[in-house]
Amino acid sequence: MEPVRQSWIGVIASPPPSGCEPDSNGLTTCTADDFDFIAGGDDGSDGSMVFELRPGEYRFATASTDTSGVGGKQLVTITPEIALNPVVEILLAFVANLLLAGSGEMFVHERLMRFWKRFREA
Repeated sequence: MEPVRQSWIGVIASPPPSGCEPDSNGLTTCTADDFDFIAGGDDGSDGSMVFELRPGEYRFATASTDTSGVGGKQLVTITPEIALNPVVEILLAFVANLLLAGSGEMFVHERLMRFWKRFREA
């Protein structure tokens, strides 16, 4: 027996499609078929979804069936994972090492100059 879906969540572009604007309570009469989903869970996702954020404006769209009860509770857990592009990470590491080397040289500058002066005089 297939489990009955009582609710769903997805990500849609903002603003919503014409005629699907939410009312003052945030509700709309549109169904899932009325929205063009950017991200959402599929049948094999165990209730989870992955959404890779790109520049733009988005909305979360959630819904439940008539049998799930009016005013029923839905628990949505959002776990963001943020990472830099590897090229940016390497560039930042390179700049950090240059800054560290520069600060080290400033710290021991007088010692280096004394050593260089002795080396030239020898």
